[in-house]
Amino acid sequence: MSAAATTTATQPSPWAAYLKSLQEKGQRKIDELAQKDSFDVGGRQYRRCKITARQHQELEDMRAELAELKTADAKKVASVLFQIYQKGAQYYLGMAGEEFLQAPWDEVKAIVDACAWRTMHGSAFL
Repeated sequence: MSAAATTTATQPSPWAAYLKSLQEKGQRKIDELAQKDSFDVGGRQYRRCKITARQHQELEDMRAELAELKTADAKKVASVLFQIYQKGAQYYLGMAGEEFLQAPWDEVKAIVDACAWRTMHGSAFL
């Protein structure tokens, strides 16, 4: 292999750098939201609720199911992921099913992710 080919192979692609920057921005948003106890979702206020051990286990079981799914079954993957977020919104925010369906997806997804992160890592890491 030539020196030029080796150099090219070890440098990250512009696409990889872009994806990394998106991931970093997403983590900063989760860090910011995880510090909050109340949220505005679609013009309505919600307070973060601590979840029970049983609720946490239910969400973790759903995440495990998601991890076991074959990516070829994209419809099932999407369905389980949607259920995780819907159940997370119910547990963390007290958000009813119809409220979840009407909520702006980008807002509710980021908030549920932040609540899950805070639950997993505790407030000591905020």
